[in-house]
Amino acid sequence: MVAARPKKFGADDSDIFFYKSLDGGETWSDLKRLNDDETTRDQFMPMIAVSPNGTINVAWADRRLDPRDVEYHIYYVRSSDGGESWSPNIRVTDAPSNPNYGLPYYIGDYFSIAAVNDDVYVAWTDTRLGRIGSPNMKIGFARLKQVSLPSISISPSSGMAGQKITLIGENFIPDGETFIMIEDSYISMIRTDNDGRFKADIFMPMLKEGKYRITAIDISGNEASESFYAEYGTDTMKKEFRENYGSILRELHELKDEVKMTLRAVNMSSRYQELQQRIMKLERKLEDLNQLTYILTILLAASISSVIILLTRLKRTKMK
Repeated sequence: MVAARPKKFGADDSDIFFYKSLDGGETWSDLKRLNDDETTRDQFMPMIAVSPNGTINVAWADRRLDPRDVEYHIYYVRSSDGGESWSPNIRVTDAPSNPNYGLPYYIGDYFSIAAVNDDVYVAWTDTRLGRIGSPNMKIGFARLKQVSLPSISISPSSGMAGQKITLIGENFIPDGETFIMIEDSYISMIRTDNDGRFKADIFMPMLKEGKYRITAIDISGNEASESFYAEYGTDTMKKEFRENYGSILRELHELKDEVKMTLRAVNMSSRYQELQQRIMKLERKLEDLNQLTYILTILLAASISSVIILLTRLKRTKMK
């Protein structure tokens, strides 16, 4: 396996080629180009593994999807007839890697492939989480057989807004941070155990009645979602409040009308007239008493002032 640029294949700087020898290297077969793209972008760092049953498995880094010829994906092919024919190219990765966001001079040192009869394992340097000024390099992994996808379960799956619910997650990144979202808002962060599992209790925010998407997403981008149905939300509370408020308001109006009718009945009685006159007399007496209290207060203040002045003069006379 080589990454090369034979002249007969045009201006492409680097393609992946396979050739073999059946006589200990004395003679070699013709080159077969394995990457099937029609671009002139680079393919590099080929990896090869032969299964016990003779299947040849090859993977490499491939920049065919990046017009700048910088970011790479991992591609894979296999042959079951000793390299005479090959499967179509299969893209392994679901996000590209930029070597400038990792260790650009050692980016291929961590590429590897291994195979058994019924499965193939590929590892590569993955920098999808890296950014300018914030490099990040991890080991990506994929296998030919289906990998268990991340999943979460919610208990209960419906109930009142504001209540506590339990989330259980599986198949996330082991011993890593996982973020919990409700719709598009992050509400919590938890850490998985060494098997990529977690269990967490969260409180649903006070939301309107309806279905809400709850998502768990780890730092490598693995995610899973489930739904919670808020059966009793803020809009339900407002509706019930309006209905109860209207009922109470009607009762108050009815009571007010009843009081008015009672007052009219009282006003018609002579006893009411007599009581009203007595109240008016008492109010006038109270007013007179208030005025008298005010006058007495002024006189008392004047008397106190006179005594103070007199004492002051006596004190001065003794001093002389």
